[in-house]
Parts: sequence; structure tokens; C-alpha cells
Amino acid sequence: MRPSVLAAVLLLGLAATAAAASPATKRPGELIVALSLPAPALQVGAVRGSEVVLARGLEVDVARAVARRLGLQLRLVQIGDAGRLLSPGRRGWDAALAQLVATPTRSRVSSFTTPYLRDDPVVLVRRGLKRPTSLAQLRTLVLCAERGRRAADALLTRVRPRTRPLLVTDLESVLRRVQTGACDAAVAELSRLGPALDGRRDLFGGLAGRIETERAYAVALERRSPLLPSVDAAVRALRADGTLRRLTVAWLGIDVARLRILR
Repeated sequence: MRPSVLAAVLLLGLAATAAAASPATKRPGELIVALSLPAPALQVGAVRGSEVVLARGLEVDVARAVARRLGLQLRLVQIGDAGRLLSPGRRGWDAALAQLVATPTRSRVSSFTTPYLRDDPVVLVRRGLKRPTSLAQLRTLVLCAERGRRAADALLTRVRPRTRPLLVTDLESVLRRVQTGACDAAVAELSRLGPALDGRRDLFGGLAGRIETERAYAVALERRSPLLPSVDAAVRALRADGTLRRLTVAWLGIDVARLRILR
């Protein structure tokens, strides 16, 4: 066989191998990921038409890392109605990241990867207070949280403080009460508390730990999507090599792996 013919055959073979290895996405060579902006520290950006540009945040970086693992270009699209991200049937995107939690009901219409972030409630104590190491110790303190948030639910149902907790309207009010000593400790979700503490951690006594819950965010795909094994393997690899941990620290300012689980 002439060298030129052999070279052509080899190139065709390599192209066929690459095509076979490339996941079956909506558009060849491209991973379309749906977001639902904004979510501070998780996903923010500018929207032009339906496309997200100048995107940044933890979930954006997770999407980028997954696309790189799959050898695909990333395209981000905005879906204003977050409910559409889990709608049944065919979707115009390959995957969605928007603080989506897998539940039995949702799993009937969507497939989910292994979680990329646990958003457990975290306990922040006031300066001068010895950090509690258990729920029993936490229960004896004057606690505060944002009214209507999941952290407040965990406070009432899991901690069950002896003194009636202070439930206020926003996170800044919670932090102010801890800073002034009106509360011994606050309970707030990791994804909200971490960014709120940026640049002012020395005003508080530090993080005592987290209250373990089932709240974990995963990548959502169409039900029985052929992409699921590839995307799930990418998320697992990002966890195994420490990428998810590094991104969480970078964007939320808290190393979850070093937080004590309060039991």
C-alpha cells in the first residue's frame, strides 16, 4: 500500500475512533448545559438571547470541568423557569446544573449523577464561645437562622434547641446577631454562609461543624439519557482527584471535608 493511501486509512481510523469515543450530545462536539441564573457564588453571568456569557461560579466551573473530561466544548444556556430543567420528555440541552436535588419524584422524569456538592447547614459560633462538638451541646445554646430556609428546618427538627431560636428575615441579620452576641451560634446553608463570611471571618468564633442532611446537588439529564454514564463518570473523577473540593473552597470559602459532622 502506498504511503499516502496508508496515511489516509490511518486518519480515517483515528477519526472513527474519536467519533465512537465522543458522547452523543445534542450537537456534535458540544456539551450544552442549562443554568438558572442567578445564584451568588454558584452561577452568575450575562445572558444574550438564551446564551450565558461571562459566566462564573462553582456550578459553572463544574460544568467546564465535566466538559473538559468529556473532550467537548461547553455552551451555557439560561432557563429562567427552573421548573423546566426537570420537565419530562426531550429537552434542548444535554445537562442542567442549578442546585438540583435528586428525589424519588424527580427521578421518574430525570436522571441524576453522583452529587457534586453537599449543601448541609453549617454552624457558625460567636467569638469567645467554645465550639460545640455535638447536637446535644448545640442544643443548649441560643441559636438563630433565616426564617423559611432549610437551615431553619434543620434547626427546629434536628437540633431542637432548649431555648426558642431567633428566626430572622435575612442572612445579614443572622450574622449581625452572632457578631453582637445576641445569638451564640447561627445555622445556615453552606452555599450561603461561605460567601457571606468572605473578608470578615475574624468577627466570629469560627465554624463548629455541619448538620448532615440529604441535601446534595447533582447534574440532571433527560431520563435514561445515554450521556448519563459519561457525565457521572466525569463527576466521580472530579471528586476523586480533588477538583470538586478545590472548587468548593475557592467559591464558598469552606473546606467541607474538614468540618466536623455534629451528631
